[in-house]
Order: sequence, then C-alpha cells, then structure tokens
Amino acid sequence: DDFDGVNDKARTNAWLILQNISFIEECRAKLFHYPGTFDALAGVLDNKEDNVKKNALPVCLNISLATSIRKSMFDHSTFIPSLMTIAKNEDGLVREKALSIMRNVANHEDTKTPMFDFPGLIDSLMFVVKKPLTAESKLARETALAVCQNIANNNINPMKLLNHPGFMMTLYD
Repeated sequence: DDFDGVNDKARTNAWLILQNISFIEECRAKLFHYPGTFDALAGVLDNKEDNVKKNALPVCLNISLATSIRKSMFDHSTFIPSLMTIAKNEDGLVREKALSIMRNVANHEDTKTPMFDFPGLIDSLMFVVKKPLTAESKLARETALAVCQNIANNNINPMKLLNHPGFMMTLYD
C-alpha cells in the first residue's frame, strides 16, 4: 500500500514529462513516431479512469498540432473511435479536448474525406451539437461544428453533409 502513492506520483510525473515534451513543436512528430508511444496514448483513451484520460488528452492534443502526422493519427486503428466515444460520453474539458483533437486531425487535406466517411463520426458530432445548450456545452458544440467545417472544406464533402440524414435539422435546432 505504501507504494500506491509512489506509483501515482511517478505516473503523474511521467504524464507531465510527456505533456512538456509535446509542447515543443520540434518534438511532436518525434514523440508520435517513438516506438510504442502513440499506441500507448491511444490505448489509454479507453481507460475508465477519468484521470488517465485527463492526462493523456493534452499530450494527444499537442501532438495533433503537428500537421505532418495528422493523417497517421487518423489511420491509427483505435484513435478516432476512442475520441468519438469520449465526445459522446464525457463532459467538460475531457470532451472539449477530444473534439479539439478531431478538429485538428480534420484540418488536413488527406483526412477530410476519410473522416467524413468514418462510420459514426458525423453522428457523434451531431450528438454533441444536439445536447441542451449550457455554458459548459457551448464550447463543445462550437468545436464539434468546427470539425464539420474542416471536414466540409473540400469539393466533395459539402454535398455529403447536406445529404447526411438529420444534419441540416441539427444546425437549425
């Protein structure tokens, strides 16, 4: 039992180190490509402990600022589904960070159409937009709409968004 506090402190320090490294622009792609790092980050997004997600999401958000790796982030098998789950089931900063990561990943020419076509993604974003408007949900709603805007910003997807069942009604609600 004496080691539980030590392990928690060591884990917290490890997250803080990763977060500090990810603040540095030149380190983001290196951190992403370092063997096993992104797999581990993507893996903990499904963790049931909020504290783990709260620590992993800022690192992922910082990494998503590196334009050169956004397509690779999208291509990771569990990353986008985990972010979708967080966007639908969490609140507050955890939801906002997940949506911000999706906004960043969607802001890359090679991800716009694949993100639009990703099963359930638009429905997850519409779910966030449809939530009752509160001070807390306002930013999440704006960020979810920004993801849609980034996805629609090409020649193919605007018509797809117009034709997506319920999308226009979501905007008017």
